[in-house]
Amino acid sequence: MARGGHADTVAAPPALPKVSFQKIEDDVSTQPSGVHDGQARSFGYNDFSDFTRPDQYIRHIEPLEIDLERQVEYDMDEQDQEWLDSANAERKKEQLDRITYEIFEVVMDRLEKEWFNLTKHIPKPDLALPSEDSTCAICDDSEGENSNAIVFCDGCNLAVHQDCYGVPYIPEGQWLCRKCTVSPENPVSCILCPNEGGAFKQTTQGEWIHLLCAIWVPETRVSNDVFMEPIIGVEKIVKQRWKLKCTICGTREGACIQCAKNSCFLAFHVTCARKDKLLLPMKSAQGVEPGALTAYCDKHLPKEQADIREAALQAEEEEEDDQYQSAQLSKSARAYNKTYKPGPPLVPAIIIDRILQYISKTTIRKKQDFVASMCKYWSLKREARRGAPLLKRLHLEPWTASTSLKTQGEEEKVMKLELRSAFERIQAFDRQEYFKLPVSKKEVPDYFDVIEKPMCWNQIELKLEKYEYWDIQSFKDDIQLVLDNAVLYNREGTPHRKAALRIQGSAQPILAELDQLSSFPNLRSAAQEQTEDNVPWSAPLLGDLEPPAGNSGAPSFRRCHQR
Repeated sequence: MARGGHADTVAAPPALPKVSFQKIEDDVSTQPSGVHDGQARSFGYNDFSDFTRPDQYIRHIEPLEIDLERQVEYDMDEQDQEWLDSANAERKKEQLDRITYEIFEVVMDRLEKEWFNLTKHIPKPDLALPSEDSTCAICDDSEGENSNAIVFCDGCNLAVHQDCYGVPYIPEGQWLCRKCTVSPENPVSCILCPNEGGAFKQTTQGEWIHLLCAIWVPETRVSNDVFMEPIIGVEKIVKQRWKLKCTICGTREGACIQCAKNSCFLAFHVTCARKDKLLLPMKSAQGVEPGALTAYCDKHLPKEQADIREAALQAEEEEEDDQYQSAQLSKSARAYNKTYKPGPPLVPAIIIDRILQYISKTTIRKKQDFVASMCKYWSLKREARRGAPLLKRLHLEPWTASTSLKTQGEEEKVMKLELRSAFERIQAFDRQEYFKLPVSKKEVPDYFDVIEKPMCWNQIELKLEKYEYWDIQSFKDDIQLVLDNAVLYNREGTPHRKAALRIQGSAQPILAELDQLSSFPNLRSAAQEQTEDNVPWSAPLLGDLEPPAGNSGAPSFRRCHQR
């Protein structure tokens, strides 16, 4: 009871607001893309299934080359999106359909992989590529580790350790040293020595110094030990050091260091001493940095180091070659040459045909024109990246591709053995040897009026011996050619026609077994991929794709042979 005897009245709670919403259909550009389509998985997109934690430890198993070959590894960037949006705007003006982002990624991915498969078979001059035993330009050590690998500049072929030059991680695509990043066309010179080339870094004032010089000159150092730049302390170099004369090159240019022997005052540039093998190792035998950097003149060099120096200089003299020197000079100078332009890579017609075959089941109007324009865009993008691959997996040093080449060689060997076995089994069905020899024009004058492309068992066997079958489909086409020619030329009821039909039925299971080998990406047929009727595997569908009208893997039968 309240004061005054009046009962309390409970106020009614305020009415809660009611939520109202309206469902709006997403615009085409914001709708889930085709990667959510189950058929897109055959193009290599993720299946978006939930991850189930295993009972044991989670182990990552590197996918095989075969699996990666059929997976879309390319990811669009902002530049790609701008280009494709612009291309779609032009297509809209021409009343053409829109190209999805997924199709763009598929085509770019195939361009990269087809180009890699093409160029890795091209022999390259030994001097055009860095040696597998290239030493670091800073520590002069050729050993590398997973976390401290030797990286090569894509502009000047400079070889440096990640830790020595300050490369915490290897970037996607190409990697350029500081000189090629800031001044790719104009030559730079070190203010501490007269020698050109090498690993450069900049000071806080924008001047260029060899990182090796900055490490060895006592007064200079790097401000950031992770990125090994910028170089500081140049103003602290004493005046007497600038006046020292190098006993190796004979100039007073730059700042020299002196022999570590207390009673010796011989001076030399750091880079000159490196060339003359006077610098003691910057790393100990265990790979740990020593406490102090030491350099001696040739007279006071320790005996053990003197023996190593003499052997190294003698080996260099024996291996020296005029042609090698000129090639090395031209290679190191090409970063400074304004006229040096490798030019964009030109996509050959066979790669365009293979890409058209790969996306043959996509519903794109003026497909060939669009793929051609994408090839031009890909070429310009590769040129802007100095020819570096757009896929990090393919951005390998030349010698690391040997494993994939060896795997490919094993696959081709398996395929050729399987083709030989299949041919012998099919030929055994021709017990009368009707189709063993080519048809003679003297015996059958009108045969070549009916049959445009004759074929026989002997020709197939000869092609097998010469290893001319680089794919399964061309082998199957030749087998069908023999039998179809016989059916086409011979009348109903003749022995040759009956034998051809019988062999044709018996050969189908054997040819079907060969389709299992067609899963190898490198065993695809050039002739097969130049047609849009035959697809080596079921063409994946996504976004604007339509389901296949039939069995895309069935061979195409052509009219063919016999007496």
